[in-house]
Amino acid sequence: LDTEIVNHLLALCNTPSPNGDQPPRVLHFIVELGRCKDASRYSKIIELYFMKKANDVNMPKKTLYLANPYGFAKQLKEGPLVELAGALESAGAEVWEPFARNNQIDFAEPGWAYRVAQNDVSDVREADGLFAVVNGCPPDEGVMVELGLAMAWNKAIFLFRDDFRKCTDSERYPLNLMLFASLPEKGWERYWYQSISEISDPDKALVGWLNS
Repeated sequence: LDTEIVNHLLALCNTPSPNGDQPPRVLHFIVELGRCKDASRYSKIIELYFMKKANDVNMPKKTLYLANPYGFAKQLKEGPLVELAGALESAGAEVWEPFARNNQIDFAEPGWAYRVAQNDVSDVREADGLFAVVNGCPPDEGVMVELGLAMAWNKAIFLFRDDFRKCTDSERYPLNLMLFASLPEKGWERYWYQSISEISDPDKALVGWLNS
């Protein structure tokens, strides 16, 4: 995985060698990486490495609100949600996962639902971007509200759907056309994710945005 390779390079930079020659250690790894047959992928990995290295020193991580319905079910919360959040963190995001961020609220007290809703609205407003799980036919209504807010506030938006069912009103888009109104007309596919493994793909939009 490209992101894992980049993280390995960063680890080499942060791990002193016996004689203190950190740059040669990294260069050696880059040379070994350069022997791979896919030259274009190699160049993207090296470019991503230097972008991440510069950002780790000079810039805080971008915050990414993870709009999802997984937290309502125990098995989904302990399985796909953990895996998805972990992949986003590995890509370099500071993940704001609403179910985790609201776990301090006492759901036995009156008014808890209003406080949860207000917290989520605030997080969508304050986050740099939104990564929305849009599974379902139609997708979860809460996620749709959060997505609409993010669109209105001109947030960076990324859509995730590994649900194979068709749920669309046009031949061009896999979901309701309004969900794609904030994405580029050409190249919207770069913001559309159909598997967790695609999150680390440097040809997709998220990696470039996180390192910009």
